Amino acid sequence: MFNFPVSPLTPGAYNTNGHRVPLSSLVCGPRSRQDTDLLIMLGGMFGLLGEMWKPINKIITTGIESSREGTLSERYKGNDAYFLERNRNRKLFRVLLYVVPDLIDQCRKCGPSGPRRIGEALDGGRRQIHSNIVRMVQRSILDWHDWDGDMSEVVNKANRGFNHAEFGRLLCPASYNWNDEKVRLGLQTNDKEYPVGASDWPAFMWEDPRNIDTDQLLKGFLRGQLIVKAVRSILFRPVSTRNGNQPKPGNLKYPIREVTFGIVTYAVTIVRFALSSEPTFYPGGSDGKWPYQKFYTSIVAIITAMDPEDRKELKEWWNLQVFGHRQGHVDEDNLMETALVEAQEEDSVMWRMIAQMHTDKVWSVLSW
Repeated sequence: MFNFPVSPLTPGAYNTNGHRVPLSSLVCGPRSRQDTDLLIMLGGMFGLLGEMWKPINKIITTGIESSREGTLSERYKGNDAYFLERNRNRKLFRVLLYVVPDLIDQCRKCGPSGPRRIGEALDGGRRQIHSNIVRMVQRSILDWHDWDGDMSEVVNKANRGFNHAEFGRLLCPASYNWNDEKVRLGLQTNDKEYPVGASDWPAFMWEDPRNIDTDQLLKGFLRGQLIVKAVRSILFRPVSTRNGNQPKPGNLKYPIREVTFGIVTYAVTIVRFALSSEPTFYPGGSDGKWPYQKFYTSIVAIITAMDPEDRKELKEWWNLQVFGHRQGHVDEDNLMETALVEAQEEDSVMWRMIAQMHTDKVWSVLSW
């Protein structure tokens, strides 16, 4: 077990005795099993706090370049997509510095290949933690809800999704009425009249999936109980989340002392996959695979666009649900990404919410 400092997010790099271990030594030198476990933990933490899929070495490279360049606005003026992508990487780099505060120095010690080697090592850790979390949520979700009827059939993931009455209700986009037989049949047969894209957000994302106010979509948004239980199970060891009890801080898997919107978005994405019938979790968007990466990014975009007071209230609610207190230490307004999202159908759940928010903070680009 690792010994961590009390800081709300930042573990730095420590070995099991609490002594500082330079990241460059872990990546560029021989590794013990404890060193490998530490790299896995650090990569996994960035996946939770920052980004699920984007290559970490690109984030590091952009972050280091930006620290030398200063502002990007003049150099990339007139190229909005490129500017936004670099700016997003720059903000993600700041999240990465929460996990590894002396990352720039450690890259320098590894030489010219430092950003690539450290990025690949952290990527490997992120993938391993990610795989573990996906398997855990797929299995545990059957215990997180009072399901009707015999649930033995949905142990086989092929029997989940829209063809299952309860899973289908939770996956049904908030803009559709699952009680309408025509809607159910349309979703089950992939009818083009009832699209289910990245911005057609499912009912489980709301506090009461059976009673969503489509005229006030922010009401109860991102407060679904399956998401709460997923976040608790991701952050805490099973003994502390059993029977729905308030988790105990001493049972944390990671040195994360408060909920961030990165963790919430991560959990939403994994829960969506766990409820679906898809056999494998991919970023998607091609070869008929559902677009999980775009789904993840669309949620980041709407959180970014929320009124700061609404965002603060939502953050306090989450900390209360998971840690039993409202107080947060991290100013996420300074870390929020400017998300790149594809243009979507105007009738999607996401764009209905944007219209209700009267905001122009969500950037839309045609090629992403």
